[in-house]
Amino acid sequence: MEPNLVWEVIEHSPRKRRYHSAQRECISLFDISSVQKAAESINLNAFRHAVPEKSILITLNDGSVCLFEANDVSEAKKIIHGLRWIEARLTFNIIVGNVHVCSEMLSMSDQRGISELTSELMMEVTDQLVEKSRDK
Repeated sequence: MEPNLVWEVIEHSPRKRRYHSAQRECISLFDISSVQKAAESINLNAFRHAVPEKSILITLNDGSVCLFEANDVSEAKKIIHGLRWIEARLTFNIIVGNVHVCSEMLSMSDQRGISELTSELMMEVTDQLVEKSRDK
């Protein structure tokens, strides 16, 4: 079990003039190495159609890069700040063993609704973080 950043890939159908969700994608938060504005990166050669000022580059520990485009520059800054804050807060609280905050951030959904993070799950998440840190 690891916390993930999840999004849906939206495809545009020009003939029908509609957008539809094609598939769900995800990245483990523990696999993220950096989050930055695309305008500050030299990795944009692979993304020729990206608008650098409103694009976000997420670099993973394995060196791969994901590009996301926000609606505008202000939204891109909010997303970058938010992702960095979530990463820092989650990692810090896992390391210090703050089950209360981790439970708040990693609540699990089951058939009966939301359940709290148990000590077993907390250990599993901690082990995942340690494992990913070692692989770096």
